[in-house]
Amino acid sequence: MKLSSFLCTCLIVAASPLAVSANERTAAQGVIDVGRAGSEVMDHLDTLVNQIGARLTASHAEKRACDWAVETFRSYGLDANIEIAGEFAVGFERGPWSGKMTVPEEMILEFGTPAWSAGTRGLVTADVVRAPKDVENAVAADYEGRWVLMPTQQRRRSRAQRESSRAVRSFLNEAKPAGFIQSTRDKYIRTGGSPRIKWEKLPTIPRINLRRDQFDHIAELVDGDQAVTLQFDIRNHFRKGPVPYRNVIADLKGSELPDEYVIIGAHIDSWDGATGTVDNGLGCAVAIEAARILSEAGARPKRTIRFCLWSGEEQGLLGSKAYIEAHPEILDKISGVFVYDGGPNVITSVDSSEAMYDDMMKAFGPCFDLSEEFPFTINKRAGLPVGVGSDHDAFLRKNVPGFFWTQKGRADFRHGLHTQFDTYDLAIPEYAAHSSLIVALGSLGVANLDNLLSREKLKSSSGRRMGVFLEGVAITNVIPDSVAAKAGLQPGDVFATVEGKPVKDRTELVAAIRKGGPKKEITVTRGGKSIKAVLEWPGEKPQKPKKKRAVAL
Repeated sequence: MKLSSFLCTCLIVAASPLAVSANERTAAQGVIDVGRAGSEVMDHLDTLVNQIGARLTASHAEKRACDWAVETFRSYGLDANIEIAGEFAVGFERGPWSGKMTVPEEMILEFGTPAWSAGTRGLVTADVVRAPKDVENAVAADYEGRWVLMPTQQRRRSRAQRESSRAVRSFLNEAKPAGFIQSTRDKYIRTGGSPRIKWEKLPTIPRINLRRDQFDHIAELVDGDQAVTLQFDIRNHFRKGPVPYRNVIADLKGSELPDEYVIIGAHIDSWDGATGTVDNGLGCAVAIEAARILSEAGARPKRTIRFCLWSGEEQGLLGSKAYIEAHPEILDKISGVFVYDGGPNVITSVDSSEAMYDDMMKAFGPCFDLSEEFPFTINKRAGLPVGVGSDHDAFLRKNVPGFFWTQKGRADFRHGLHTQFDTYDLAIPEYAAHSSLIVALGSLGVANLDNLLSREKLKSSSGRRMGVFLEGVAITNVIPDSVAAKAGLQPGDVFATVEGKPVKDRTELVAAIRKGGPKKEITVTRGGKSIKAVLEWPGEKPQKPKKKRAVAL
C-alpha cells in the first residue's frame, strides 16, 4: 500500500462538468439516492475484518473472504466467480500468540513475528542472553535453548561488519536458541514476510519483533547482570503446498458494449499482524458497496463494470499481474482501472492525463457538486504516474489507464499500515460511505462515455521521483528498489532538510527535490533522532545552469 498521492508534479483544475444527457443525469441521481438512503459499507467491512479477520495470501482466511465476496456480489445480481491466480509451495497460518517477562518482574510483552516464520510449538520459558559480538570466543552452549537479544542493524555497514554479522547469525542458528528477539524502530510492530520457503527446509527458530521500549528495558536488565526469564507461546503453522491464492471477479454487465470494461479494484489479501482494515479491507468494502449501490439503483452501464478483488498484492501485485497474464485479450478493451488502496480517508480526487481530461470531467461530473464537505476534483497531469505500488501499476505498465484515488481527511494512514493497529476502529464511516458513492458514480460515468479513455501520452515520462508516498512531509510507504529505498528511507520517516535547508511542507519538499543535480543530501527524523541520507538518480544528467541573457539598456 499505498497512500496520499505519489510524488509528482500535479495541477488541480477547477471542476466544471461538461454537458451530460438527461438520461445520464437521471441515472446518476438514482445512484445518489440509493447511496444516501443508507450505506452498508461498514457492514461489509465488519464481516471482512472482524468475522473473517486477517487475510494473508493463500491462507484459509483469504479463501473464506473470497467465497464471501463472491456470494455477496451474486446477492446483488452480479456475475461473480473466483479465479485461481497462483500458488505457493508452502502455506502459512497464524494462530494466537502471547508473551511475557516473568523474572525479575512480570510484564506482558507486545510483539509480532513475520509471516512464514517459525512458531514455538507451545509455551516456551527460557532465560535471555545477548547475541555475541563475534564468534571467536562464543560458546554454543551459552545460547542453546535461550532467547537471544539481537543487535539493531545499522543502516550502512562496512563489508567487514556485514561478514561478521552473517557469521554470528550462522553460529547462533547452529547453537539452536529458543528464538531471536529484535527491537522494532518505534511503538509500531510492522508485519511482513516472504513465502519463498521450501517444505523440505522450513524455518525452525522463531523471530520475534518486540516493541522497542520493552526491548530496551529487557536489554538494560541483561546488561546490568540481571537474570531475565521470558515466556512465549507462538502458534505459527505451515501447510504443505501447492497452496493456491485467488482473485474475485464480479461483473455488472454492459448493456451496449459488454466486452468493454471499467475495472474497480482493491486487494483482498492483508498482512496478518492485525485484521487488515485500512490495507485493504476498506478498499474491498467500498468496491462491494459501490456494486450494491449500482445494482439497487438499477444502473445499466453501456460497458461492463468489473469489480476485481485481487490477492497477493502485498507480495508484489501477484493477483493483478496474474489476471493480466490470464486475460491479455481484454487489455485493449479496458477503459480504466480504478484502485482503492489508500486507507481510511475520503476520496477527494482522481488523476487524469491531458488527453483524457475532457472525458474524465464529463464522467465524474455528478461528483463535483455531491458534497460541500468533501469537494471532488480532477488532477490534470502530464501523464499518469507509474510506480505508486498498488495493483493499478500492473495495468499502467501494460499501457492500460490505471488510477489510484487521492484521499484526504483526518486519519493517519501510517498508524494502521502493516501494523498491529490496523483494526476496524480506524475506519471512518462517513468517509467510507461517501467514497463508495464516488466510486459508484465515477465507474458509471466512465462506463457510459462514448469512447474508451485515451491512451495518448498515458504515463508520466518526466519528473524526478523518490519512490515514496507522503502525507505532508512524512513518508507513509516506500516502494521497493526505489531511490528512497536504496537510501535507506523507511515508513514513518519525516523529511527535515534537503541540501541543508528546512522543508516545512510538501510543496517545499517537491521544489527542493526537483531543483539542482541528481544527488541530494537530506535529513529525516526517525524515532526522535535525526538521520542523514543521500538520494541519488544515477541515470540522470546534472542540470546545466541557465545562462544569463544580455539585456539591452
